[in-house]
Amino acid sequence: MKTLICGAGRIADELLKRFSENWDTTLIDKDENNLGPFSKRFPSVNRIVIGDASSPVVLDEAGLDQQDYVIALTPDDRVNLAIVTFAREKKVKNVLALVHDPDMMPQFQELEVWTVLLTAVAARRIYQYLKDPRVNVIDLGQGEGEILELSIDEAGLNNSRAFKEAANPDWRLVGILRDNRLVFPDDVVGIEAGDRLLILGRSDLFKTFCDMVECSQPHFPLTYGQNLVLGLPPEDDSDKADLLREALYLAQNTKIKKIQVICRKEVCQVREQLDRWAESLDIEVLESEANFDRMLDNLEDAGVAVIPSLEPSLLKSLTKPVMIDLAHTLSCPLLVAKSTKSYERILVPFNGSEASERALAVAVDLAQQFDARLATVIVEEPGYLHGEEAVDVPWQERMLRRLRKMAHIHKIKIEEHLRKGNPVREILAVADQFNLIVIGSKNREKDLFSPNVGDIIARKAPCSVLIVTK
Repeated sequence: MKTLICGAGRIADELLKRFSENWDTTLIDKDENNLGPFSKRFPSVNRIVIGDASSPVVLDEAGLDQQDYVIALTPDDRVNLAIVTFAREKKVKNVLALVHDPDMMPQFQELEVWTVLLTAVAARRIYQYLKDPRVNVIDLGQGEGEILELSIDEAGLNNSRAFKEAANPDWRLVGILRDNRLVFPDDVVGIEAGDRLLILGRSDLFKTFCDMVECSQPHFPLTYGQNLVLGLPPEDDSDKADLLREALYLAQNTKIKKIQVICRKEVCQVREQLDRWAESLDIEVLESEANFDRMLDNLEDAGVAVIPSLEPSLLKSLTKPVMIDLAHTLSCPLLVAKSTKSYERILVPFNGSEASERALAVAVDLAQQFDARLATVIVEEPGYLHGEEAVDVPWQERMLRRLRKMAHIHKIKIEEHLRKGNPVREILAVADQFNLIVIGSKNREKDLFSPNVGDIIARKAPCSVLIVTK
């Protein structure tokens, strides 16, 4: 294909890297020094012409009327406009131009040439990164449309179900990437967590769509449910009042709609303490004769379950990490409440695992709703515990990079505490500065860092601990 490129700059350089020898390219630039390296580096460049590309004489010399493509890539919009004007007069079929000034676009559009508005492309990419680097946007139709590729996680799932069938003049859901396979909306019933949605729409689509799925809105505990379930142990403990206060504090500052108090008959005399909260919250007291570790079974629409810190003897199994094991039986996070009066500082142990990232996402939601300061602690274990890794980037540095990416995604400042040594000891050493710890757990046998670490933290931490398993 015979191609005329006007402007021997860096964009031309990048373009020619992609050309094979089948392209017969002529290159024009008025600076001989710019042209020199091109003929040597790129086999597709068969001719160079020194001169002003806006001159019809120079363009004729370059064989303008014989070209299949004419591409104007100079840094001057007036020169590019002159090039494409002459190309149109010579009936060149395929004409492309780089445009720097948006005010010049109408003049190029009148000539019906393909344009790349450099400022708009750069601005969209920068804005996309600032808003959410997980989103991929592809421009269509010279900036008139976009394909938006966006992940749907558990947080955005509730609000995203309805838009699948929604009629909208500005966008359409055209595809779903599920399990690395493309499916079409008509072929599936609903949207699932982990799906990547392909949305076709007008330009600046991100804001419109993100508003619909409430990208920036806190989702905890609505991802799990709207109820807070409070389990009271069989002992008539004098700290019951503090436990109730913490549960009510959590409910009032999140989007909890209802509190369900589950207790044995002998300790269920809590109605008087709850009555003064009944105007703002729906409160239900449920008597249960089940053992304490079975009280929280079959929770309906539970967003979070709250229990006091328990001794292992109160639970059925003594051979498992009792708090973690209980958390994994629930469909929602478990708060081990220790009469914390307020959540002003929240700590998340972070090791880059999926569980720790899930815990961090919940902690971000809580920090937004409680206007709290958020911090993470990254503990590097001694090499003899987990084996030395032959990598160029140290482990803590890799964890910091992932953490900072998540901080950017969630648009929140996250303090960083770096420690080395035993995870339990180091996390507990930091914990006394915080009101709430949020930990992630992948399974009952092994939690966030190593066997029983999460359980030990839940039992020994001086503050309340929220365990996130799903």
